[in-house]
Amino acid sequence: MGYTHEDLQKAGQCGRSVMYATLRLCGVFSKKDGEYTEEDMARFTLARQMKRERRSDREIADYFKVNLKSAEQEDEEAAEYAAAEAEEAVDIVDVQVAETMVGMYRGSARKFVTSAPALAMRCIVEELNSEASRQKFSELRSQLESSGGSPTTFLLQMAQNRQLAASNPTSISLPAASTESFETEQHDSSDS
Repeated sequence: MGYTHEDLQKAGQCGRSVMYATLRLCGVFSKKDGEYTEEDMARFTLARQMKRERRSDREIADYFKVNLKSAEQEDEEAAEYAAAEAEEAVDIVDVQVAETMVGMYRGSARKFVTSAPALAMRCIVEELNSEASRQKFSELRSQLESSGGSPTTFLLQMAQNRQLAASNPTSISLPAASTESFETEQHDSSDS
């Protein structure tokens, strides 16, 4: 069973910084949370007991046969450990942010899916009410009336025009007025 930093702090009745200092004194190097062994816990609690008995850091370190490092070396180790802990905290935050973002996107997608049909219908109605659509419907109505008023005849003519356009992609469909003026010009030039 592995012990955590919290377990060590409770057993030693101390805060985090005192816990790390005591671990160095008894020769237990910082480990990942939950990886401290029974032996680590025993050394730590004995070192904390010695500290409560007002023994010096040198006496505790000598008892555990630990060579005390200089203050600079300890500061470097502490800074390295703090950087590692900060990096781990950032990773945890990144995961939490990602999970939050996924939840937000999922919620937005659900709202979109439920409102999409109404939104699509609203857009269609707006488009049908636009001036361009009204003009197109007016043109189609005129064409329908000029075809004799038979919807079947009108639809057949439209289908034939589409088939012709699809089979001859280079042909350009011009409005009737344009072709008439072109034909008139042709006749006028041939009369000369």
